[in-house]
Parts: sequence; structure tokens; C-alpha cells
Amino acid sequence: MTRLYDDLCHHYRLRPTRNNKGIAHENGAIESPHGHLKNRITQALYLRGSRDFASVSDYQAFINSIVAKLNQQHQAKFAEEQKHLQPLPPKRVADYEVLTARVSSRSTIDVRCILYTVPSRLIGRQLELHLYHDRICGYLERQVVVELPRLRVTAKDKRRARCINYRHVIEGLRRKPRAFIYCTWQQDLLPNAPYRQLWQQLQADFDIDSAAVLMVEALYIAATQDKESAVAEYLVAQLAAGTLTLSTLQRHFQLLKETTLPTVQVQQHDLKDYDQLLQPDAAIESLPESQPPPQTLAPLPHAPALGDPGTSGHARTLVLRSILAGTLRIGGGPTLECAPQTCPARGSTARRQNGFQL
Repeated sequence: MTRLYDDLCHHYRLRPTRNNKGIAHENGAIESPHGHLKNRITQALYLRGSRDFASVSDYQAFINSIVAKLNQQHQAKFAEEQKHLQPLPPKRVADYEVLTARVSSRSTIDVRCILYTVPSRLIGRQLELHLYHDRICGYLERQVVVELPRLRVTAKDKRRARCINYRHVIEGLRRKPRAFIYCTWQQDLLPNAPYRQLWQQLQADFDIDSAAVLMVEALYIAATQDKESAVAEYLVAQLAAGTLTLSTLQRHFQLLKETTLPTVQVQQHDLKDYDQLLQPDAAIESLPESQPPPQTLAPLPHAPALGDPGTSGHARTLVLRSILAGTLRIGGGPTLECAPQTCPARGSTARRQNGFQL
């Protein structure tokens, strides 16, 4: 008995039982109705005439209709037994597993050996993943930020697989379209077979760099405008006519809009207005009466002597003193010694204070 089945029985207040070892017919109560249901589905497919369905939801609706017809035969017995059943719990059982995964720098997460792409805005964030039987829901701070289809590896010789959605990585790929050439997910990024054929034709008609730019731009338009089939049809028509260019592709899907510049009328002034700059007297006379003409200061007859002690208001005589250079050490070199007759005898404290004052 697994942990999940034990939690299921505890939630519904059930007591699980086990079959006796080696007695195979005790499983018949479950295995026989299961075989009858598979037989009904097979007969319904024969009557339908085809096993092809447009989507998984259409196939699920087909299965539900068969199960409803089967349960309708026992509706009266179920209504009689329902009176003796205990009430259901207030909350349903959690039918999912909880995992955590951090989004890598390539906008991917790894879940049960399957590589999934997520929107690039989630790079570096840690998501809480709810694994259902058919989908994976990613939560960030209790908000659903991404929902992915759950993929399983069915081949016996393979253990890993990829689930790549070009809509998740097309923003970053558009900034560096040459990365599409060497990307290991190149075939996974192309959504369907028509796009793979278009990529082969683009490589044949253009150089590899131009082909990558055109394909990445087409995928960007298909993702942002939700026009996957319309973009493919346009590429097929333009390649057949030989008129496909990047600008025509962007203009057709209104990524490039032709803008009309407004008409600006500029009135040229008269060039004779510059003549007054060549006649300074006329420019002064043309000044208004309220504004006096500029005055020039007369030069002084002589400049006052600097350092004259007899005149008040002038700078005094500057007295220069010899600085005791022996108190300073520059660059760790030897100190300079002054002559004995010019350097009066002072104590060490006085010499230190003199150096600090300097």
C-alpha cells in the first residue's frame, strides 16, 4: 500500500483490505468491469469509423459519453445504496503531488526527467509545482503563474524528454536570432510540420543568418498576435512569389507603421538685419532713449606701489622667515640640518609643535 493510497483512504475514512496472496480470481470484481469498459470503447470507435480526434478534450468527451451510458443501467441501484453512505468530507482530496523547482537561466525547469520551458519573466524564481495526471500548475506566492501539459516518456530506450513552447522563449530569442541556428531545441521550437517545412525552404532560398531572422520574427508575430496559421500561410504565399522580406513581413502584420511627418513652415528673416552689426555707431544710436549708452572707465594714471609702509590702506611689508626643514621627513629620506648660527637651540617639544603648526 503506497503512501498516496493510504492518504486517500484516511481522507474518506475508509478501511483498505488486501487480497489473499496467490488467489488471482479475487481481483475479478475490478478487472472484469474494466475489461467490459474497454470493449465498449472499442465497439464505439468501430461505429464512429475513425480513431482520429481533433484534440484531447474531444476524446475525453467521447469517453465520458460511453461511461455515462454504462452507469445509467445501474442508476436505480446507486440511488438505493446512496442512502446508506456516509457524507463526504468538507474538502476534496488533493489529487496532485507537490514539488519545488527553480527556473534556470534558460527559462526551463526539470520535473521527473522532463525538461519544460516556462515564461522568461520567471527566471531565477522558485516555483511550487502541483503535478496532476495530465498537467502541471506552477505557483509563485500562491498565484498560478504557469500551466504546462504533463509529458511522459513512453519509449523503453529513452529516459528523458523535452516539452518546449516557443512562446516562452521567443522574447529573448528575438534579441539574438542567430541563436536559433545552433539551438539544440531548434526542431522543438517549431510548432508543427508546416513550420518545419518553411524552415527548410527558408534555408534554401536565403543565407542562414537571414533565414534565422525571418523565422524568429515569424514566430514572434505568431506568439504575440496569436496568428500561428495566418503567419504560416503568409510565408508560403510570399516564398512562392519570391517577394518575402523582413520589412514586408513586419508591415503586413502591423509591426511597422508608416508615419507621416508634419509640414513645418519656417519664415526666413531679412538678411539686412545683420548690417547693423557692421556699424557700431549706428547700433548705439538705435538704442532706445530710456537706455543710456555704455560708459567706459578712464584708465588710472599710475598703479599704486605694493608694500609701501608709509601709506595707509596698502599692504604691509612681507617678512619671510626661514622654515625649519629638519622637522619634516619627506619620503622617508634623511632630515635636513640647519647651520648652528642660523638655527637657535630649542627643545624637542618646541620643534615638534613647529612642525605640526606648519
